[in-house]
Amino acid sequence: MELNNKTLIENTSINLFSKFAIPSILGMIMGSAAVFVDGFFVAHFISSDAFTAINIVWPITALSFGIYVMLTIGSVALAGKCIGENNIRRANLIFTQTLIVVFTIASIPLLIAYIFRERLLPIFGAHGNVYELSLEYIEGVLVATFFWGMAYVLSQFVRLNGSPRFASSMFIISSMVNMILDPIFIVVFHFGVAGAAWATAIAQIIAFIMGLLYFFKPNCRLKIIKVYGGWIYILKAAFNGFSEFLSNFSSGLIPWLFNITAYNISGNRGILAYSVANYAIMFFIMLAYSVGEALEPLVSVSYGSKNKNRMKDFLKISISLISSISILASIILLINPNILVNMLLKEVDDETFKDALFFVRTSIPTFVGVGINVIMSAYYTSVQKAGASAMVAALRSMILPILLVLTLPNIFGFIGLVLVLPISEVVTLMVSFSLYKNRRAEVLIDA
Repeated sequence: MELNNKTLIENTSINLFSKFAIPSILGMIMGSAAVFVDGFFVAHFISSDAFTAINIVWPITALSFGIYVMLTIGSVALAGKCIGENNIRRANLIFTQTLIVVFTIASIPLLIAYIFRERLLPIFGAHGNVYELSLEYIEGVLVATFFWGMAYVLSQFVRLNGSPRFASSMFIISSMVNMILDPIFIVVFHFGVAGAAWATAIAQIIAFIMGLLYFFKPNCRLKIIKVYGGWIYILKAAFNGFSEFLSNFSSGLIPWLFNITAYNISGNRGILAYSVANYAIMFFIMLAYSVGEALEPLVSVSYGSKNKNRMKDFLKISISLISSISILASIILLINPNILVNMLLKEVDDETFKDALFFVRTSIPTFVGVGINVIMSAYYTSVQKAGASAMVAALRSMILPILLVLTLPNIFGFIGLVLVLPISEVVTLMVSFSLYKNRRAEVLIDA
């Protein structure tokens, strides 16, 4: 199914959104399941220190994650608008340039992390046995990050090309491979925490190969072409997708600050308690991003086609969907947070278990705000309002969390740390809605 103005006219909004959202959400659920399986096998068959190690290592990859997502989301918005204007040649140019720049620039932080890994790990909170386990884990994770990033770029352009099911199947299949390899590497062959890392790396290599082969299909509209002209579109893409860079870079920065603060308050017990809540929060953020990934190509093509009714419809459906899911998730975790804690913690003392339960329950308001904030940021990126998108992303993922994590724990201790993310998301939500007034579809199209 080609995504263009004709497709917008011939399909209802809900039908078209479903074709993009359902595969995206399924892919996200499988990806999250693989993350949980990683955590489960590491926690139950290795040790709680190993579980702490994997939560310390992943933030080190945040800079590369941010570059991958920034350039991809910004480029997809530009290329989608070109498709809406029926300028396929320019869309192909943007696609090709994005691959080249991502391959070169995003690899640099990973190489630096590998070279200086022994010095970086203590800075990110790895000490004693946790340091040794982190050192085992990090090499496979850096390889996994590189191939995940390249696969992510390819998957988003596969979706823009009108194949959302194939885009999601890339990560569904890779997640299944990851979940199959985890018990083999960890339980059968006793590779330890390194086995979990290399299971993830192999899975992402498979996703990358699938995505690359897609664009060699003879009927594929988007193609890798010989670069012509300047690189102005990549600069525009980087500017337009800067909010995504902030969000993904902060996904490493904020956990690092939380880990350090939690360690200072109550040692490794604090890191463990935060890690459990962070799994739930990251799952929901990934879910919101999957809905945003479905929204972005639909809105950008509608914007290029000047179809303001579809722009409004897609945004309304996205917000309704993510709000419904957030309410359901909040109710489940409020009633029975033990499900999550028991899955990820084994043989810990009662104090750590109670702290984890408290952290999970208190984090529930985060779900209400984060879903809508991510959707609104995705919408602003899709209509190339980079300033508004960056403001939402910066507030919820950097400015407010950093400000609050440096102040609240000093006043209220562990409770202050727990309150940082809920307050950040709720305040950002109010700002996000206030920005929408002058960026509604009617205002953008009329202008």
